[in-house]
Amino acid sequence: MGGVGKTTLAKAVYNDAKVKNHFGLKAWFCVSEAYDAFRITKGLLQEIGIKVDDNLNQLQVKLKESLKGKKFLVVLDDVWNDNSNEWDDLRNLFVQGDLGSKIIVTTRKENVASMMGRGTINVGTVSSEVSWALFKRHSLENRDPEEHTEFEEVGRKIADKCKGLPLALKALAGTLRCKSEVDEWRDILRSEIWELPSCLNGILPALMLSYNDLPTYLKQCFAYCAIYPKDSPFCKDQVIHLWIANGLVQQFRSGNQYFLELRSRSLFEMVPASSKRDVDKFLMHDLVNDLAQIASSKLCIRLEENKGSHMLEQSQHMSYSKSEQSRTLIPVYFYSYQLSKRMEKLINLHHLDISNTYRLKMPLHLSKLKSLHVLVGAKFLLGGPGGSSMEDLGELHNLYGSLSILRLQNVVDRREALKAKMREKNHVEKLSLEWSGSSVAHNSQTERDILDELCPHTNSRNHRI
Repeated sequence: MGGVGKTTLAKAVYNDAKVKNHFGLKAWFCVSEAYDAFRITKGLLQEIGIKVDDNLNQLQVKLKESLKGKKFLVVLDDVWNDNSNEWDDLRNLFVQGDLGSKIIVTTRKENVASMMGRGTINVGTVSSEVSWALFKRHSLENRDPEEHTEFEEVGRKIADKCKGLPLALKALAGTLRCKSEVDEWRDILRSEIWELPSCLNGILPALMLSYNDLPTYLKQCFAYCAIYPKDSPFCKDQVIHLWIANGLVQQFRSGNQYFLELRSRSLFEMVPASSKRDVDKFLMHDLVNDLAQIASSKLCIRLEENKGSHMLEQSQHMSYSKSEQSRTLIPVYFYSYQLSKRMEKLINLHHLDISNTYRLKMPLHLSKLKSLHVLVGAKFLLGGPGGSSMEDLGELHNLYGSLSILRLQNVVDRREALKAKMREKNHVEKLSLEWSGSSVAHNSQTERDILDELCPHTNSRNHRI
């Protein structure tokens, strides 16, 4: 059953300080419904900090060698595949680990649990009293229940309808926290949605009630987040910039308020910082992600789920695509691209984030993307075949987050550097400037002049040369 706290329990174990000291190596990966040995192997290698390529056999050899002789803890979260042959192939990669190594698997399917062998723990629902205690803590946060007995009477009945599922209890309690009239609580209690589980596409009634209670502007912002794959961490600022780029939010301050409201309703949750890349990141529970998918209709899709071509034609937001209808492009889980030279055909693209990709330089003809409002994590390779110029950089006023300018030895003088218009780029927070070749050691007056002209806006908080 979804929402009982299997992943929460596994994360508590995974992030425990004693567990961290006991195991020399740890890795967490969300498998989800679409089983893919390549994706799992690659994801585990990335978790332990190993560079990856695109060959399954080589990836499996690397993973086997990385685990050999080490005491490791691997968590495979949300497993659905019960094909024993496929899982035997995967398990063979772990057999050379040191004595005491552990693999934790979370699943909703009894067949998967049986296939994995001994040590099964059934995470059941919580009792009525625990349900009410959890619901009360989140719904009556700033009120004394003893002074609002009518809320407790209705609240207990609502908590019982959540059937002991912590996710449902927290989500609905977050919705009711700001409702000061007991009649508003009664409306939730009497909703017909409680009686229609078969019509909700597997979505918990409490989650659907929580979504239905959102104002229209929050529904749109939440539905947009369907673009993120299950168990894929995201940054708050990135989400807000995406909302702005697509006209869902006008100002960052408003976007921040919207994000915090969705978080207070338990639709977003903070990721426990198990690694440096997960610091200050959020994600959606997989059932909440399912809800976002339904709410977004066909406008947000993820190509890793192999949607049909008819879905691509109707979509506006994708994790990675070359559709001319695309307004958002987010490469997720990919470490190595050379984006297509036909990139300029994405004429409706509003937001491009390449900050988490590896070896990705700027695509050609970027200036032709007239609808591009936000570009995050740009890496400009100056000069040479296919390289950019300072004029190209100067034309872009929509740069956000991190910016890297590479091969600065190809910049002739101060006047050429001035064309980049760096002081006008007030959304760049992290700037990296790189020379390569023998010019690195010269530290000439020309290079110092170029540095002066590339001095970032005062908003920039981190510089690297």
